[in-house]
Amino acid sequence: MARYSPTFFYFVLTALTASAQTVQLVDVEAVRVNGEPSSFLRTFTVPAQPREIHCDILVAGAGAGGFAAALRAADRGHTVCLTEETDWIGGQITAGGVSALDENRYIEFAGGTRSYYAMREGIRSYYRENYLLTPEARAREDLNPGACYVSPLCFEPKAGLAVLDRMLAPHRDKIQLLLRTVVFSLDVEEGRIQSALAYQFEED
Repeated sequence: MARYSPTFFYFVLTALTASAQTVQLVDVEAVRVNGEPSSFLRTFTVPAQPREIHCDILVAGAGAGGFAAALRAADRGHTVCLTEETDWIGGQITAGGVSALDENRYIEFAGGTRSYYAMREGIRSYYRENYLLTPEARAREDLNPGACYVSPLCFEPKAGLAVLDRMLAPHRDKIQLLLRTVVFSLDVEEGRIQSALAYQFEED
């Protein structure tokens, strides 16, 4: 259990008022096609003094968009708390198993951000470094490891995860990654989020 807040005093006040609150959450990693739905739920009581974590920016969800936002914030010198309710960052392209990027015909030379192109090149480099490729495949600048017709770049989810982990590594001093953690409550004052409560399904 943790509360994220840029303001310590407001943090303590709201932590106290949240005590004795009982919360029920779905653990997405516990969900099975065949199973008792109640077994997917986690019930807990919010402690009077949750563990405090302070950061400039909280990004809830480490899918592709959340991951990119966290990297950019860190590049600009901010400290970031990045939560992810599964145990893999990357969302659809990794944990979701849909590692065929939804792109357009011009993506090889235009239409992407700097970090997006870094990820694409990182995926291709991962295959050149870790897989036995034919000389022709290794030499292709537009290498498509999955040779899939639906996208110019298809790959294994584990390859995408490895590349994102590599991209995250230089920012570890700014980004605190909290896996298996979901934000479930916000404290809002005059339309501005002051702090958040989050639950970690599995303690590190």
